[in-house]
Amino acid sequence: MDWGRKELGLEDGAYNWFMMGMREYTCGRCLLSFGCMTARHVCPFCKRDFDYDPADYHRKIVCGNGGCGKEFGFYLFHVSDRREKQVREEQRALVKTLLKKREVLKARAARARGRGFKDERNETVIKERAFRMGLLDSCPRCGYNVATDPSPDAKRFPLKTAQVHLRCCTDKEKHRAYQQRLEQMKLSEKKAHGLQTKQEDFMLLSSWEYQGSKVDELWTLTDGNLKTVCEKYKLEKKGSRTERISRISNYLNSQSRLLTDGGDSDATNTKKR
Repeated sequence: MDWGRKELGLEDGAYNWFMMGMREYTCGRCLLSFGCMTARHVCPFCKRDFDYDPADYHRKIVCGNGGCGKEFGFYLFHVSDRREKQVREEQRALVKTLLKKREVLKARAARARGRGFKDERNETVIKERAFRMGLLDSCPRCGYNVATDPSPDAKRFPLKTAQVHLRCCTDKEKHRAYQQRLEQMKLSEKKAHGLQTKQEDFMLLSSWEYQGSKVDELWTLTDGNLKTVCEKYKLEKKGSRTERISRISNYLNSQSRLLTDGGDSDATNTKKR
């Protein structure tokens, strides 16, 4: 769905937060969530896709597609001060929800690893057993799906159909083609997961900057985000997470003191005159 359609039901300012990488939104048709890094971006001139980076939002870029090379920028909608304050509060809650979700997924992955190593042969046996019992619709060998089989026997006797199919499923070529298809699906899922993780990481970083780059909220940043902040402030990236946070907090506090001391110094000099 194109941005700006009424099905999305969004205010104008939502475009700002979306393109800054702060928020994800939900499609009104398929109900899938998307962010600026997982969405498609199209050049307004050649109408072809281009790779978007949130760092490009506040500047003009040149289309890299062959035969185009046109320069263009992005809209920046006006948002009232009152709405800005509300968004900052909403963003703080979104960050907490995202961090909580990540902790749950991390704990679940740790429990899964604790159950023991993964035996592919044993997993195949379990899937075949589940297929015979009607717990899986697709054959783990060739991908045959009982639920989509139009034959009358498959509709009336799905369990027997699955058992008969598994006994006769010996075509090695079909097995190999199905495994290749599964590998492609796994690669696509891995790529999508990587984009989603990158989107969430940048969401945490942009939210921290939008909130004013506060020292007491550095803990919300990932290790990759902390390295990015160190690069931005030209600080040493090496060391533990705690050491990076300490360097960044010391830098931000020193900058704050410089601004404050500079103001006091000017006021004192004025009084002496």
